[in-house]
Amino acid sequence: MENNTQAGSSIADSITQSATASGSRRRTSGLMAQEESLIKNDFEQDISEIESYLTQMGETIRETRSPMSSSDQAPEASLMPQYRPGTVGVGDFSDTEILALTLQAEAGGEGYKGMLAAGSVIANRVASGKYGKGISGVIMKPGQFSAWNGVTGYAGGEGAINMDKVRPSKDALKAAQDIISGNYEDITGGATHYYNPKVASPKWGGEVGDNWFDIGNHRFGKADQ
Repeated sequence: MENNTQAGSSIADSITQSATASGSRRRTSGLMAQEESLIKNDFEQDISEIESYLTQMGETIRETRSPMSSSDQAPEASLMPQYRPGTVGVGDFSDTEILALTLQAEAGGEGYKGMLAAGSVIANRVASGKYGKGISGVIMKPGQFSAWNGVTGYAGGEGAINMDKVRPSKDALKAAQDIISGNYEDITGGATHYYNPKVASPKWGGEVGDNWFDIGNHRFGKADQ
């Protein structure tokens, strides 16, 4: 009887331990499921926050990179030609572009007023009909403007500027636009010639007071009178 009692007790203990272990496993499994659920929720929330942040950043970047309005856009960007002179020829340029390039090369250090004066000379030559046809025709006629000698080949390119590297300033572009539109005052008095007396003494030049006068570093007048 004692042995049977002990055996029964052992079986009962085993059942109790098994039930306890099973319950413990169920509790552990339940806790793990809860933890996994919390981790999943946190992860999904983090992903959502990241996506929201990236979306906001994307909008900011698009706004930053959006094209400027025509009123804000720098004139250089809207007028700069796709190709440079000397590579495909001046036929790829509008009158405004070639005039702006010329003003920058010839009088870039003279500011807006000085470049407008140089542009007035070009316009006066166009009006006279003696120096070529139209803005581009006058500018590109060999011997007219030394900056382009490397392109026209005049005088073996003497006095030329590498026009491939010239980039018109805002003042050069504005002066060119004003000349083309006619929205300017000719401060040269109808001059058809100009030169820098500090670096050149052309035969057709003159002295101040003899129908010649200085604007900045250039002297303006009419050599064909």
